[in-house]
Amino acid sequence: MINGFVIAIKNTSNQKRCVRLFSDEVLPEGVTIITSNQKYDYKALRSFTISKGFIGSGINSDEKDIR
Repeated sequence: MINGFVIAIKNTSNQKRCVRLFSDEVLPEGVTIITSNQKYDYKALRSFTISKGFIGSGINSDEKDIR
């Protein structure tokens, strides 16, 4: 297992999107996910979760509707 990642999620569409992190093979149109240092994209992160797993939890969002 490896330590968790800090990720950045960007939605450029005008619609709210539901994303089940690392369980969906393809992200909805307009949504991108990368590590905060821009080293790994969603495809690489998903590969890590399948092959190695990782330790980490928590969420930080600028979305006001999340409680």
